[in-house]
Amino acid sequence: MAVPMVLQMIREALRQSYYGGVMLDMRSQPPSVTSDPKIPGNMVFVIEAGGKTTRYTSDQLSPELLGTC
Repeated sequence: MAVPMVLQMIREALRQSYYGGVMLDMRSQPPSVTSDPKIPGNMVFVIEAGGKTTRYTSDQLSPELLGTC
């Protein structure tokens, strides 16, 4: 899945804040993008392929950042 498409999906999920924050799981192919009401609305948790989890705020998202995950 192309990084710009994943970034757009995450931004859309964050825009609809009543769904909560976003979980991006890079361990599966294609990456899984889900929203979770238990996560604050402006937060993104990225689970990298190796299992490491990193927390970001919505203003930290960029194609460059996602390209490094």
